[in-house]
Amino acid sequence: MSDDDAELVKAGVEGIVEGSLKPFSDLISSLFGPVASEAGLMLKDHVQHFRVRRQVRLFERTAAKLREAGVEPTSVELKLLLPIIEHASVESDDDLQDIWANLLTNAADPRPESWKVLRSFPSILKELGSADVKFLDALYRRARDLAPCPKPGDLESVTFELEDLFSVYSRTGLAMRSYYIRPSHEDLALHLDDVKQDKQSIQIILDSLIRQRLLSSDTQMPEILMGYTQPPMKIAYSLTHLGVMFVKACQPAASREDAEELELPTQ
Repeated sequence: MSDDDAELVKAGVEGIVEGSLKPFSDLISSLFGPVASEAGLMLKDHVQHFRVRRQVRLFERTAAKLREAGVEPTSVELKLLLPIIEHASVESDDDLQDIWANLLTNAADPRPESWKVLRSFPSILKELGSADVKFLDALYRRARDLAPCPKPGDLESVTFELEDLFSVYSRTGLAMRSYYIRPSHEDLALHLDDVKQDKQSIQIILDSLIRQRLLSSDTQMPEILMGYTQPPMKIAYSLTHLGVMFVKACQPAASREDAEELELPTQ
């Protein structure tokens, strides 16, 4: 291919390949040569087709959830609506897209007791993986079980140590081992690789949730008794107020049990 032909191909590709594919126009030109324009169009059409299919599913799931809740939707502000549609349309995991549908359902719910969906929630959700969401939901449910009578602030006061988190992680169905009952030293030694993998997975999830300010950690200084060896410090984890709000906003509207529980702040 001559230099002039190459420039024509590149110009054609740049005119067709837009959005997420535009930075790769040079690569597409190199890979496909004279047929680069057609290849760029094919890739663009593929991406558009995928997004349309996922948008259709999003609206189907949202409509179904609104019907289940008996809710007539109201308009959603564009600064909230557009990010939800944008991120949900590229989500290939059906379980996660259902969370996006829950978020959209709650945002369109005009009832005064409906959960508040903050503008920051789409940005938070797009950063979370399936394991993060499942663990956060399991942690929220466990906090509800432990709170004497969940009122505003009660769930944030429930603390979890690392051993508790292993048990919560088991509830997600993602754990290599079951930690509902504290394993014996023999069992830990026999399945050490599984335990190490679970511990690493849990730590990654914790880091992700803390980074999004959905979870907080606090180092607890142990009481030192005269004449005894200083015990190791412990880290306590708890849901933040934002974390509780976020979980509620990501729940199906039809399954809410305590709609009047939390007065959410305005955006």
